Amino acid sequence: MSKLTVAVVVALVVVAAVASAQTVGPQAAITCPAGAVDIYPGQSIPLVVTANAANTTFCLRAGTHQMTSAITPKTGDIFVGEYGAVLDGSTWSTTDDTQGAFRALNQDIDYVTIRNLVIRNMPQKAITAFHDYADHWTIENTELAFNKYGVEVAPDCLVRNNFIHHNISSTPDAVSPSARGGGYIGQYADRCVIEGNEIAYNGSEQKILHSTGVVVRNNFVHHNRKDGIWFDTNYTSTAIVDGNRVEDNGRDGISIEATNGATVRNNTLRRNQEGLLIYRSQNTQLYGNVLEANGIAMQYYVTCDGLPGEDLANNSAHDNTITVPVDGYANGFMSSICTADQLIPYLTDQRKNDYDRNSYTVPSSTGAYWLWGSAKTWAQWQAIPQDAAGCLTCSAAPPSSTPPPTDPPPADTLPPTVTLSATRSGNSSNYSVKASATDNVAVTWFQLSLDGSVFASSPATCASGCSMKITKPGSHLFKAEAKDAAGNYASTTQNVTR
Repeated sequence: MSKLTVAVVVALVVVAAVASAQTVGPQAAITCPAGAVDIYPGQSIPLVVTANAANTTFCLRAGTHQMTSAITPKTGDIFVGEYGAVLDGSTWSTTDDTQGAFRALNQDIDYVTIRNLVIRNMPQKAITAFHDYADHWTIENTELAFNKYGVEVAPDCLVRNNFIHHNISSTPDAVSPSARGGGYIGQYADRCVIEGNEIAYNGSEQKILHSTGVVVRNNFVHHNRKDGIWFDTNYTSTAIVDGNRVEDNGRDGISIEATNGATVRNNTLRRNQEGLLIYRSQNTQLYGNVLEANGIAMQYYVTCDGLPGEDLANNSAHDNTITVPVDGYANGFMSSICTADQLIPYLTDQRKNDYDRNSYTVPSSTGAYWLWGSAKTWAQWQAIPQDAAGCLTCSAAPPSSTPPPTDPPPADTLPPTVTLSATRSGNSSNYSVKASATDNVAVTWFQLSLDGSVFASSPATCASGCSMKITKPGSHLFKAEAKDAAGNYASTTQNVTR
């Protein structure tokens, strides 16, 4: 926590409250399977993994595991976090951008599962499976936060029900894309499925490249620095982007760039700078999407200096529902670095970039909300012809693309509730210690100590009981302490006599 500013902590608590309602991230109901190899805070996870054979299941016990080097799994390994298990890289420093808490680089490591862990503060990636050899990794119900990158995926991955947020570098606008940070990255990640995640407040360099058959569905993608969902340079893509909720991203909600054969359907996009961008791509189908209060709802875009195979052609946007804000635009075509002659086949629709059967709600029936070389009214739009079977209605008060201000939440003045009990087992030196902490918002700091020596830093560690041995005669003090994000503090103590 010492690395985080107060503003970031507050943002984390607010986002965590949203995430908790969606069953993303670690869950208390997920438990370690019988027979798993236990790894407790303070043990070296890399050494324990190295000492065991492939296809081993590991249980990372609750508490904070400080990381200073990567875990290299073996094929078939399964890593399950006991609820409250955290991998923290705040004391790890490296400029090697191939590093991650879990890492497979040029190694044939397949069928790895990582589940129910918080992975935070890594200097590079939380999880990285390099595409040349690794495949079939499953990442589910993790929280990947405050790393440079969240997860780098390899072919046949499953990334499901994760809370991926605030992954961004200290140089988010760096010239080198790899230095910017982001929630996810996938190169040659064929047939990956990314579903049911919350992806929020990440850096600008999160995208899928050089991949085919990737499915991105049913995610909540919001408040990212630039694009929410981004496909780039996927020449034989057959990508499916389906059923996502994409809101308040700093650039494009969904961007399909230099990609062939993508399907974008049934998504809801609100308050993005641009809802859907189709840039130098071909054979894209866009349908069943709801677009509200974006700066521009949907746009075809071409630059005439593109690489071979990166033309803008044979794209169809149909049966979408679009609400245009008072300061925004509906659909259109735009270009740059093109001569007048180069634009002719696009403006005359020889390239077949079409809109049809879309439904529009606009501020004024006579307004010019469509872009095709210049701003067009509805009559001019249909004369191109575009949206010959489209539908136009008017709204007396369409929404603005700028979210309305909201009152700050009331100050939190309630301290956490802390419980502690220490019971001696007969006349032995063993004590059973139970301690927990709860809060009306969230417990952000906890520690349990004996005579000032901390032995637990998560309220989940000893919630069901810990065994402690006291060998020195005399009086001893157990103490449980907790804080919440507002700084409210609570503690309780118990004296025992050996």
